[in-house]
Amino acid sequence: MADKIKCPDEVHAAIKAFRGQDENEERFIVIGYEGKNVLKVIDSGTGGFAEAVAHFGDSDASFALLRKVHQVEMATTVKFAFIDWTPDSIKPMRKALLSTHKGQVKDVMQPYHVSLIASDRSDLDEEIINRKIGFSSGTAVHVVDKAEYKSATNVGVLSSSSSSNLHKSSSGGNKINSSSGGGLIPKSSIHSSTVGLADEASVKDAIKAVRSDADETNWMLLTYPEEGIGSLVLVATGSGDVDEMVGAMQDGRAYYGLFRVTERIDQSVTVKFGFVKILPSSLKPTLKARISTHR
Repeated sequence: MADKIKCPDEVHAAIKAFRGQDENEERFIVIGYEGKNVLKVIDSGTGGFAEAVAHFGDSDASFALLRKVHQVEMATTVKFAFIDWTPDSIKPMRKALLSTHKGQVKDVMQPYHVSLIASDRSDLDEEIINRKIGFSSGTAVHVVDKAEYKSATNVGVLSSSSSSNLHKSSSGGNKINSSSGGGLIPKSSIHSSTVGLADEASVKDAIKAVRSDADETNWMLLTYPEEGIGSLVLVATGSGDVDEMVGAMQDGRAYYGLFRVTERIDQSVTVKFGFVKILPSSLKPTLKARISTHR
C-alpha cells in the first residue's frame, strides 16, 4: 500500500547502532526517503542539532534522532530527542501522503524522551529541545502561559522533590479516596486570605493521589470559577503526561497544576514533582493583577 512506509533492515540496524553508543558524547542520525515510502539513512555520526538539521532539505520530509548528554544533579544522563521536519514547501499531494506516515515513523524511531515538530526553519530551535529535556527531567525553571507551552513545552518546575520512599496509598487507578494531602502546592496558593478552595477535601485527595506510588494519577488542575475570581476548583486529574494536562486546559483561563515525572537513571528510579502556574496573556489586566497576589 502506498500509505505504508517500508523500513529496510539496514535502517533498523543503523538506529540500533546509534542507540548502542556507551560513551558520553552527543550523536545524531538523520532518516529520509528513497522514493515515496521507503526510509533510508541520510547520515549519522558525532555531533548534535546543527549537524542533523544541516541535512534537512526543503522538498521532502526528514527525521532525526539526537543523543543528548544531560546533567541531572551529580549524574550524567543520556536523553534522546526526535525531530520531525516536514517543510511547508512540500507539494500538497506529497504532504498529504506524508501525514499518513507520521505514526509509523514514530514507531520506527522510538523510544525517545522529547520531540520537536517543525515545518519552517524558524521552528528548528535547539533551545526548545533543551527546555523540553530540562522539563521532562525536572531541572527546568520557568513560568509561561499555555500558548508558549504549546510551542516550546517550556513550563518549569517551580517546586520539585525526589524520593525513593514516597508515602504509599491503597488506592488504585485514578480513584482518589484519601482525605489528607501533601504539601507540594505552595501553602499560599491553598491557604490564603485572598483565595480559598471550593472543596478542600477533594483537592487534598487529588494531591495525595499524584504523590502516591500506588495511584496512577500523574497530574491535577485547579482553576478559578468561570465568572472570575473565587475559590479554586479542582477541574481535572489524569494518568497521562504533562501534554495531557495541558490539553485539559481551556484557552483564556488561569490554572495551577501539580504533576509528577519519573526518571530512570541506570537502575535508579527517581520521582520528581512540579508545580506550574498558567497565566494566559489574554486575561484582563485587573484579573491578572488580582491573581498575581495569590502566591
